[in-house]
Amino acid sequence: MDGLSVIPDGQLVLVQSAVSNTTGVVGPIIIREDIGIRGCFVPVGDTNLELLEGTGPNSTISIHIRERGEGLHHVCFEVDGIADKLKSLQELGINLLDKVPRKGLMGGDIGFLDPSAARGVLIDLAQHED
Repeated sequence: MDGLSVIPDGQLVLVQSAVSNTTGVVGPIIIREDIGIRGCFVPVGDTNLELLEGTGPNSTISIHIRERGEGLHHVCFEVDGIADKLKSLQELGINLLDKVPRKGLMGGDIGFLDPSAARGVLIDLAQHED
């Protein structure tokens, strides 16, 4: 499971540096201009904390920060067979933002449930190659 937190535009390098100085462990900054996200992963036990910022004022992350402020963006659960999981959820009447998987920050397949499916919490399913 991954937790994802959003931070103000232009602050990721400062956060990455602070985390690295504190824990000694932080991943490289990954930039995906195609989805408007810049981020890094910080290992925390058996999971990762994903720190994100938008690459421009119109990226979904930048808009989220403007509208809702900084903080937790979504919770991610690692799954196998993500396409089948999304199809099963849709068949159960669960509202989805992604009916088919798409590529996430690290290149794995992801799919988001609509926040209405979990009382306002944005849930992400992800499948990464081992």
